[in-house]
Amino acid sequence: MSKKYRLTFLRDECIGCCACCSLSDLFFKINEEDDFPILKDFGSYKNEKMTKDYFDENIKSALEIVEMCPVGCIKIENLDKKD
Repeated sequence: MSKKYRLTFLRDECIGCCACCSLSDLFFKINEEDDFPILKDFGSYKNEKMTKDYFDENIKSALEIVEMCPVGCIKIENLDKKD
C-alpha cells in the first residue's frame, strides 16, 4: 500500500528563486502573473499557505526540492505516520 505525504508550500516566505520549479515539474510551476512558484494544479496563487497530498512514488523528488529550498518554505509531512 502506498504511503501518503502532504507537501506544504509557505508562499509568503518564498524569495522567488524558483529552485523548486527547476528540479521537477511534478509539484511546482512558475505563476505567470507574478513570476513566483505555485503548487501545480492549485486553485489560487494568492494563498500564503498551499498544501497538496501525494503518494510515495513521488516522494524522492519532493525531498530533493525541500533540501534545495534556500529559505525552507517547503515542508513534507508523512500522513501515514503512527503517533
